[in-house]
Amino acid sequence: MKTGDLVKIVKNDMSLSYNPAGLKDKLFFDKIGIVIDKYSALRNEAWKSEEWFDIMFDTGIYHVRKDALEILDESRRFGIP
Repeated sequence: MKTGDLVKIVKNDMSLSYNPAGLKDKLFFDKIGIVIDKYSALRNEAWKSEEWFDIMFDTGIYHVRKDALEILDESRRFGIP
Protein backbone atom coordinates (compact mmCIF):
# COMPACT_ATOMS: atom_id res chain seq x y z
CA MET A 1 0.00 0.00 0.00
CA LYS A 2 1.36 3.41 -0.94
CA THR A 3 0.42 7.07 -1.05
CA GLY A 4 -2.33 7.68 -3.59
CA ASP A 5 -3.95 4.24 -3.34
CA LEU A 6 -7.72 4.13 -3.06
CA VAL A 7 -8.85 2.19 -0.01
CA LYS A 8 -11.92 1.21 1.95
CA ILE A 9 -12.16 0.36 5.65
CA VAL A 10 -13.48 -3.18 5.94
CA LYS A 11 -13.33 -3.67 9.73
CA ASN A 12 -15.83 -1.59 11.64
CA ASP A 13 -13.61 -1.65 14.74
CA MET A 14 -13.10 1.76 16.31
CA SER A 15 -9.83 0.68 17.96
CA LEU A 16 -8.34 0.32 14.47
CA SER A 17 -9.38 3.71 13.11
CA TYR A 18 -9.86 7.18 14.55
CA ASN A 19 -9.57 10.81 13.54
CA PRO A 20 -6.54 12.94 14.59
CA ALA A 21 -8.55 14.69 17.31
CA GLY A 22 -8.83 11.30 19.01
CA LEU A 23 -12.58 11.11 18.49
CA LYS A 24 -13.98 7.75 17.54
CA ASP A 25 -16.87 7.93 15.13
CA LYS A 26 -18.15 5.90 12.22
CA LEU A 27 -18.30 8.63 9.57
CA PHE A 28 -15.64 6.81 7.51
CA PHE A 29 -17.40 3.45 7.19
CA ASP A 30 -18.56 2.43 3.70
CA LYS A 31 -16.63 5.29 2.09
CA ILE A 32 -13.69 5.28 -0.29
CA GLY A 33 -10.60 7.20 0.76
CA ILE A 34 -7.10 7.91 -0.47
CA VAL A 35 -3.84 7.08 1.35
CA ILE A 36 -1.95 10.29 2.17
CA ASP A 37 0.74 8.99 4.58
CA LYS A 38 2.17 5.80 6.10
CA TYR A 39 3.90 5.31 9.46
CA SER A 40 4.73 2.60 11.99
CA ALA A 41 3.88 2.40 15.66
CA LEU A 42 5.21 0.05 18.33
CA ARG A 43 2.84 -1.95 20.49
CA ASN A 44 4.06 -2.10 24.08
CA GLU A 45 2.96 -5.62 25.01
CA ALA A 46 4.95 -7.39 22.30
CA TRP A 47 7.14 -4.60 20.85
CA LYS A 48 5.77 -5.38 17.43
CA SER A 49 5.65 -2.75 14.75
CA GLU A 50 2.25 -2.06 13.21
CA GLU A 51 1.66 -0.14 10.01
CA TRP A 52 -0.78 2.75 10.22
CA PHE A 53 -1.99 4.98 7.41
CA ASP A 54 -3.48 8.44 7.22
CA ILE A 55 -6.53 8.16 4.99
CA MET A 56 -8.44 11.13 3.60
CA PHE A 57 -12.19 10.62 3.28
CA ASP A 58 -14.81 13.21 2.37
CA THR A 59 -15.60 13.31 6.12
CA GLY A 60 -12.00 14.11 7.09
CA ILE A 61 -8.63 12.47 7.74
CA TYR A 62 -8.40 9.28 9.81
CA HIS A 63 -5.57 7.15 11.20
CA VAL A 64 -6.23 3.53 10.22
CA ARG A 65 -4.28 0.35 10.92
CA LYS A 66 -3.32 -1.70 7.87
CA ASP A 67 -5.36 -4.78 8.76
CA ALA A 68 -8.57 -2.73 8.70
CA LEU A 69 -8.04 -1.61 5.09
CA GLU A 70 -8.78 -3.07 1.68
CA ILE A 71 -7.02 -1.71 -1.39
CA LEU A 72 -9.44 -0.96 -4.22
CA ASP A 73 -8.49 -1.37 -7.84
CA GLU A 74 -9.33 1.84 -9.70
CA SER A 75 -10.07 -0.03 -12.90
CA ARG A 76 -12.56 -2.27 -11.11
CA ARG A 77 -14.15 0.70 -9.36
CA PHE A 78 -14.75 2.58 -12.60
CA GLY A 79 -15.68 -0.49 -14.66
CA ILE A 80 -12.52 -0.41 -16.81
CA PRO A 81 -11.11 -3.86 -17.61
